[in-house]
Amino acid sequence: MKAVLKFDLSIPEDLDDFRATCKASEMAGVLWQLKYNVLKRIRWELDRRAEAGEALTAHDGAEAVMDEILRLMDEEGVRVEEMVR
Repeated sequence: MKAVLKFDLSIPEDLDDFRATCKASEMAGVLWQLKYNVLKRIRWELDRRAEAGEALTAHDGAEAVMDEILRLMDEEGVRVEEMVR
């Protein structure tokens, strides 16, 4: 089975779609990490901080989640700003 995707790179919307398509594998990698590993990493980090006597809030948890998402995106080279304008 074969598929051919065509983009008119002179059209800004097509260029965005082309860039997103080129990064699909990297984005899938980020999603896989989010599904299978992020919760474990964040729990470990928050437990470590709590054991060190740090008072944690819901904001700290949300910030830890966002930091991990951004780290994974950076690690995979996923730059949303390059795909969506």
